[in-house]
Amino acid sequence: MKLNWEHVSQNFYNITSEEHPMGTLQRGQNYNWILDIPQLNIHREGQYRQDLMEYAEKKLKEESQ
Repeated sequence: MKLNWEHVSQNFYNITSEEHPMGTLQRGQNYNWILDIPQLNIHREGQYRQDLMEYAEKKLKEESQ
């Protein structure tokens, strides 16, 4: 399984896997990024978008094993 990151706007990404909605990555009011993927029990905030994307990919890989 692989995550697809659909860039919807400057501060918002839809996350899908195999065409099914998984969650979102968006910029919050405090300018931190917020990653929310309920299927993987992930709700995490961070300063860098790329770090959160890598974290989500790592968690997905762990769940798939």
